[in-house]
Amino acid sequence: MTERRQERVRAERAGRGRACRRMPQLAAAALLVALCFLVTACGDRKKATTFTVYYLNSKGSGIVSTEYSTETESAVGRVDELITRLSQAGEETGWVAPISGFSLEKTDLSESGTLTLYFSKDYNDQEVVREALARTAIVCTLGEVEGVQEVQIRAGDEPICDENGTKIGAMKPTDFIFNTGTEMRGYEKVRVHLYFADEEGKALVNTWRNVFYNSNFPRERMIVEQVLLGTDSEYAHPTLNPETKIISVQTRGDICYVNLDKGFLEQPYDVTPAVAIYSLVDSLTELPSVTQVQITVEGEQKTVFMDSVSLNTTFRRDLTLVKGTVGSTITSDSEEDGEE
Repeated sequence: MTERRQERVRAERAGRGRACRRMPQLAAAALLVALCFLVTACGDRKKATTFTVYYLNSKGSGIVSTEYSTETESAVGRVDELITRLSQAGEETGWVAPISGFSLEKTDLSESGTLTLYFSKDYNDQEVVREALARTAIVCTLGEVEGVQEVQIRAGDEPICDENGTKIGAMKPTDFIFNTGTEMRGYEKVRVHLYFADEEGKALVNTWRNVFYNSNFPRERMIVEQVLLGTDSEYAHPTLNPETKIISVQTRGDICYVNLDKGFLEQPYDVTPAVAIYSLVDSLTELPSVTQVQITVEGEQKTVFMDSVSLNTTFRRDLTLVKGTVGSTITSDSEEDGEE
């Protein structure tokens, strides 16, 4: 082979080597471009969020549900979309829209997460069970939205009230217990035994109260609500901050677990710490299913109440603070605590 031909062969081999070395580099660059395109394309695609929307069944006697997906990202936008769903009846299913028979005038979502719904005055024209079901469906649907901590309903710019005329404050989905697809159990009137403070705030007195309540909800929760509601009797006096919000009330075994917000730690009344605590404990342990009560504040048990009572324990029934016997005389629409 001539010297010139040998040089040409060596040059060709060197060229092929450089080309082979560039191929992985070109392939990697192409792959990187493709990945960048894929990431950009996926980033442009919004992730859908699925909510459960609750309705009334065709008889207006129970709660039913369906799923709804949206790509809307803002809390206000999601609330608006879900309200639209709650206002539309199910034509094929015969389901009843919770927001019907009255109109929504405006909404307001505060920075703290309180969603206030302003309905027209005819919201109050609903029959008792229908209103309770509609309220359940509305709160449980809108309470799913991230950024909505609680839902407050007003009718004609006034707070709505329950069947006893008691104002209903802000609500959360956890406030409601129901079985989807089944009929709502009826309302019933029960006589409950409650404990409140005496005039000096150093002892407890017995009271009895007739309460018309929704038996779809735990009786333990109703007892907590009634103690927080207090009393304006001349014989018995309130013990706990009425602004306290209930986070949850559950009974497991014989222990009732009561989880309250930080309002519980604020004491507006001149009562001893023991009287305040045992007004709740002794009222709950009047129920045959409860022998102990555990109180937490926003899930925290290591809390001291009124600078002296540790909540890091379970409380048992203690009637040593109780004196006297105070009963109640109840009219059909209001409560009046009085001597039995």
